Amino acid sequence: VSGAARFTAGRWDTLVTGAPALIGAMAVLDCKVETTVESSDAHIIIGRVMAYRGQEGRPLVSFGGKMLGCDFHEATG
Repeated sequence: VSGAARFTAGRWDTLVTGAPALIGAMAVLDCKVETTVESSDAHIIIGRVMAYRGQEGRPLVSFGGKMLGCDFHEATG
């Protein structure tokens, strides 16, 4: 799926920068590209966060080819 077809499923809104964001996503970072660093096999994009929104919940994480639920606990010291 490419182009505008990527946004036909789900409900979307527009962020500060004009970027699309899925309504109800656990966390959204809206960034403006500050600089790009290129190497032989990767591009690193460094951005300035212009806006953030988030909500409580249990995030889904991709690790080792699997999708896992993740629980966070406060560090004690």
